[in-house]
Amino acid sequence: MDISLRTGRRVRNSAAAAAVAAALLATAACGSSDSDDRKDDTRYTVTLRPARAASADELARSRDILLKRLEFAGVKGGEVRVEGDGIVVSAPTADRELLDGIEHTGRLDFRPVLAADQTPVGGTGSPSPSPSGPPPIPQPTDPGSPVSQTVTTVPTLTMTATAAPDGTLSQEAAAAYGTLDCTSEAAKTDAAAVTAAQPEAAAATCAERAESGAVERFLLAPSRLDGNDITTAEAALPPAGQGLSWQVTLTFKSAGRDKFADITGKLAANQAPENRFAITLDGRVIVAPTVQERLPGGNAVITGTFTAAEAKRLAAQLRSGTLPVAFVAQRGS
Repeated sequence: MDISLRTGRRVRNSAAAAAVAAALLATAACGSSDSDDRKDDTRYTVTLRPARAASADELARSRDILLKRLEFAGVKGGEVRVEGDGIVVSAPTADRELLDGIEHTGRLDFRPVLAADQTPVGGTGSPSPSPSGPPPIPQPTDPGSPVSQTVTTVPTLTMTATAAPDGTLSQEAAAAYGTLDCTSEAAKTDAAAVTAAQPEAAAATCAERAESGAVERFLLAPSRLDGNDITTAEAALPPAGQGLSWQVTLTFKSAGRDKFADITGKLAANQAPENRFAITLDGRVIVAPTVQERLPGGNAVITGTFTAAEAKRLAAQLRSGTLPVAFVAQRGS
């Protein structure tokens, strides 16, 4: 029996084993107030198909996480149901923007940056400056040597970071960085999948989107913090006078706070680009700010060029946890 859950509502249909009386009460409660929740019956639907065979338990857990994402994003009248071997998510059409990317697994990692460069969007696919072969294993920067910083506008992050790696970096990761073409969507997708699947290893990946007409390529150290170190994530506008774009505030657990403070202190002492701390979501870099000082407060503010919908989606993904299985979305009206 398919089970349907709705935001702001109790379980709409009871499980097969539930008492008949409870099922009738739940159905009656929902049916009597549907019209109160949405004045417009127009719905936007996303059907999610698992990328691999998923068990009933994985589908049920995914349904619960997706429902939380809708709730945390502020969607009223959203509905999530397991249907056959997939999941159907629907919401009022007015909230369709908040459903974009809802199928993302939601794997969050904090990784020190080892190297970075940019390629103009629509260019030849050769980063500038272009490495001649695989980049060398990063070594401490000579203070007397000029450093090529290829980031035109590095977002700020009032947060904690991690230290530059402990010294080990595989030639495989360095070679992958040397050949990665971040102007190719297929290459970006493949690199992100590898990065997300191997948080304990160094990895090459790309920025989620282009900034100032260029897309950035990264060589990242192993993950130093992940989504399990976070207690909550909230989307909000910054304080007056500190910009107009929405931002996402993260709060760390006590253990995560200590790790965050230690890492940021070490990164702040590094030369560019090894003083940057990348945050990846499902293997793609969503922001890679420069760390200027040790940050012991236990909070991180991710700033960029977020719209309200983008910030709310990101906060909801981070707050709700990681989906147990990857999904492919089929969107419709």
